[in-house]
Amino acid sequence: MLIAKNKKEEYLNVCDFTREELLEKREEFWLCPSCLSPVRLKVGKVKTAHFAHLAKHDCAAFSEPESEEHLNLKRVFYQWGKNAQLEMYLPELQQRPDCLLHERICLEIQCSRLSLDRLIERTENYLAKHYQVFWLLDEKFPLKNNLSPLLRAFLSYSNRLGFYLWRVSLKEQKLYLHYHLVELQNGELHYQTAEYPFFKGNLEEILSLSAFETHEFCYQMDQHELASKLHQKRYKELNNKNKESLTLQTFLYMQGLHILKLPKYYYFPLTTPLACKEEVIKWKFFLYQKLAQGATLKECLEYLLLQELECYDLPQVKKTDILTDFIVEEIHSLRALNCLVEKKNSYQLQKHKTTQVIPYDYQWQNFPLYKSNIPRNL
Repeated sequence: MLIAKNKKEEYLNVCDFTREELLEKREEFWLCPSCLSPVRLKVGKVKTAHFAHLAKHDCAAFSEPESEEHLNLKRVFYQWGKNAQLEMYLPELQQRPDCLLHERICLEIQCSRLSLDRLIERTENYLAKHYQVFWLLDEKFPLKNNLSPLLRAFLSYSNRLGFYLWRVSLKEQKLYLHYHLVELQNGELHYQTAEYPFFKGNLEEILSLSAFETHEFCYQMDQHELASKLHQKRYKELNNKNKESLTLQTFLYMQGLHILKLPKYYYFPLTTPLACKEEVIKWKFFLYQKLAQGATLKECLEYLLLQELECYDLPQVKKTDILTDFIVEEIHSLRALNCLVEKKNSYQLQKHKTTQVIPYDYQWQNFPLYKSNIPRNL
């Protein structure tokens, strides 16, 4: 911890003093602001000055030992932010964010693993009390294919950026924004990155994204090869009686469909919503079912909300945003395939029933290029 208090209720923030000044205060009696247990002021020649409990103690607000990286990053954001408060205890939350900006913006610098349940609990606690929380992940949380449920739970969402998250590197002295995160059905992850060197620019403006400019498209993908591989994978899974594929086939069979006889629009785009915890084909079925009747975007959303769709826990993203993002991308895809009739206020799906099994070695030559960063409004 970087803050402690004495018996006079006077607080000491080590970031506000020089090493020489801290050395003079080392012998004074200090208390943990949270549990009120005695703490020692450590002022070394190499490591960042900090306070530590004299004995092992179950302190709800501070976990020890804190890494050198965590201590240094807390110092960085305290010095970078305007009117920032370090390790400020919030009694209504019984939590102590690493850094507090403008009394309502909480920065949590995550340098160690934590459980998914704990992450969800802390995030929902902040949001319930109308605090905005930013999880800043260090290099122990790399962005890679097949995102874990834990990493998904750190995601945020906006209409302009799609799904995004923040990462930080003490080594590179930079804050990173990874945005337009898109996951393909094979687990491959694509995204764009914006970099912010420490102390360059206004931290509050950077986090608010108010001045952020996105590019027209972040990538394009030729889907022919991937579509063929995924279709062949489906063949093999059915032959091998894969549990997930058999469950999906059972669901489709009850709807009068077959997993290998689906119209081509079930295969495009070859992306999976980042919140989707099951086969995306199931989500597509319910959407197409509504669009076949002719429906507005709002009616599609209301219909999907009534279905039992399995989602990952994304505590910072509303389910309405998750489903709206999915619907909008699907509608743009159906447009590209010329499968959608646009009316004044609604959309009508032109149904194409496939009666023959799509061959194992089928060449998907009629797929358009996939473009991410599509407009999120219709």
